[in-house]
Parts: sequence; C-alpha cells; structure tokens
Amino acid sequence: MEQVDAQGAEGGAISVVLVGHSYTRRLAEYMDRQRPRLINMELAGVQVHCIGISGATLRPATAASGGSFAAVSAYRLTFIYLHIGENDLGRIPDNQITNEILTLAHDLAALCTRHVVIVGQLIPFLRTRHQHEQSVSRINVHCSPS
Repeated sequence: MEQVDAQGAEGGAISVVLVGHSYTRRLAEYMDRQRPRLINMELAGVQVHCIGISGATLRPATAASGGSFAAVSAYRLTFIYLHIGENDLGRIPDNQITNEILTLAHDLAALCTRHVVIVGQLIPFLRTRHQHEQSVSRINVHCSPS
C-alpha cells in the first residue's frame, strides 16, 4: 500500500470512518489482528475508524440509520466511506435502496468537516441470488456520480 501524507481540517490528521455491514466489521477485525502492520491501513497522517454491524440494512430500525449516527458523530471526521445495501436486496425495491443509500449519505455528510461521504458500490455476495445480480448493477449505476 502506498504511503500517503495528509492533513485534515485544522492541520491535524485526516479522520476517516468506514460505515457499513459485516464487510466493514470484518475489515476492522482483520486490521486489529494484523496490527501494527495495518494500523490505519498504513496511511501516514490518517486515522481510520470502522463502524460495522452484521446484518445492517437501510431500514430505520437497524444500526445503519439510527444507532450508527451516534457512533459516527463521536469522531471529528474528515471523510465517511459508506458501504451498505446488500442486505436489502430482494427485501425492498431497487429504487428505494438507491434513494435510501443517497439519503443516508446526505445525512452522514453533516457529521464530517468536509461534508464528503464516499458511497462504495454494492458487491454481490456469493449467496446473492441470480436475480439480484442485475439489481446490484442498477443500484451501483444510480448511486454513481454522473
């Protein structure tokens, strides 16, 4: 991994939080096991935090929309990376998944100093049903910047 020197909002380290479902939780566990080699993903001047909840969905009753806001706002963030949506496939319509991802990204932007939320593309799970592969592609296209 390339070393990057970076400065955050007031000359301090850039603070990034990765928010999402079990992929994010597993990444945090992997980084914890590999420390000090992977602390902060080997990025100089960057503090990386992970908030990953297994089974998180875009539905209001889950940690992704309600509970994680408190956890995210606990950090003085420069950027937020959001990866969520796969657990919603087949449960709610594709256009609603897209709308809820973009709404969540907009709401999360208020919690970081540069108001930048990066939305990661959905990744088809191995268990993703064949009919959901097209949904993943459609949602990724609609969530991409034009």
